[in-house]
Amino acid sequence: MTSGDSELPRAAWVALYPTNRAEFDSGRLEHLSGDAWLLDGTELERHVLRRCRQAGFEPRVAGRLFSHEALLYAVQRGLGVTILPSFVTAPPGTVQLRPLVPPAYRELLVLHREEALTRRSVALTLDVLVTAAAAPSAHEPVRNRTP
Repeated sequence: MTSGDSELPRAAWVALYPTNRAEFDSGRLEHLSGDAWLLDGTELERHVLRRCRQAGFEPRVAGRLFSHEALLYAVQRGLGVTILPSFVTAPPGTVQLRPLVPPAYRELLVLHREEALTRRSVALTLDVLVTAAAAPSAHEPVRNRTP
């Protein structure tokens, strides 16, 4: 049995913060060091902690939520700031975002058995994932999306 992988386009990490927070023009994490942070308890949290420590501070964790939707809602409610991949979606005007400086990226792969690609359902699913990840709307910043 052989395995394969299909690379999906990489997504930039972006800082999300409430609309009522002062503008965060720099994109530098150290400028968010005084904010409460919302994390998710996954590899994303480890990434955020590592990036914050590299920027010279330990984030003050206000909560751990376990989905992008929950993190978005908490940021919208002004409970803190977070970092998510740039493909997140939110209604316009509900959160602000800023690409990180220096930039950071999330790289995703779809792992599969090569033989499985002979099954139409597997091949179609892989095609849908690759197509969706490559769509321009998957890489637009949240603030530029329209409903």
